[in-house]
Amino acid sequence: MTARVPGGSMRGTFPVIPPPVICARPHNQVRIAAEDAEGRKKLAGYMLRAPMSLAKMTYDAAAGSIIYRSKMHLGLKRNFQVMPGAQWLAQ
Repeated sequence: MTARVPGGSMRGTFPVIPPPVICARPHNQVRIAAEDAEGRKKLAGYMLRAPMSLAKMTYDAAAGSIIYRSKMHLGLKRNFQVMPGAQWLAQ
């Protein structure tokens, strides 16, 4: 599918690319009113929180690896992930 540049000539045609879908999950659509100072503070606190819990991490100095414990993963059938320290930092 192509679109024409105003003026009618084919010289300015270009493909029409649909806009990307950024997030289709409705629970990510947070709306906070401009006058809601408490709501803005809560949203900022949520955005600044650590994405991983430090309490669930253990460093094994002998192996040089990080062990991250979590809930049981049904597909992996385990509740932990072991990564070399350098690989963990890269993520």
